Amino acid sequence: MKRNHNKHPGDRSRLQRLMLGGGMLGVLLSSGLTAMVTESAIAQPLPIPEAYITPVVGRVTITLTNQTGAAIAYQLVDDTNVRTLRAFESVELSGVALPSTLTFRRIDSGLLEATIVPDSPSGTLQVNLTATEDFAIDRTAISIDLEGGVDVN
Repeated sequence: MKRNHNKHPGDRSRLQRLMLGGGMLGVLLSSGLTAMVTESAIAQPLPIPEAYITPVVGRVTITLTNQTGAAIAYQLVDDTNVRTLRAFESVELSGVALPSTLTFRRIDSGLLEATIVPDSPSGTLQVNLTATEDFAIDRTAISIDLEGGVDVN
C-alpha cells in the first residue's frame, strides 16, 4: 500500500512541535522527518528598543560623553578603527549610516553604564558613559536599526 504523505494538499510547510527534555524541541516536518533544535532557535519576538532616534536621510549623529575618570576605547563597527575617548571628554560622530553598532569599553577594564539622554535634538543620539561596579548594568555596545530603534547591550 502506498502512503500518501500529502494528506493536506498545499500544506507542505506544516510543522509540528514536540517538546522533549532539556529544552530541546523535536520538529516533525510534513515530510515525516524530525529535526532537533533548541527552544532558543525557534523565532522569538524581537525586543522593544530602549529608545528611538529619527534618522535624517538614513543617517544619525551620535554624541558620546565619557563621564568616567578612565579612557574609553570605542569603534563604529565596519566604519571606523578603534579610537580613544579621554576621561571627561565628548566626541560627536556625525553622518553615521544605519544600521550601525557602536562598541565601547574602558581601557582599564572597568565596567560602564550607558545612558541615553532623552530629548536629544532630531537626528542626534546622546549617550553618557559612567562608571559602575554593578555587572548587571555593565554595557559595551549600542545598536541602531534602520528605523532608528536603539538597543543598549
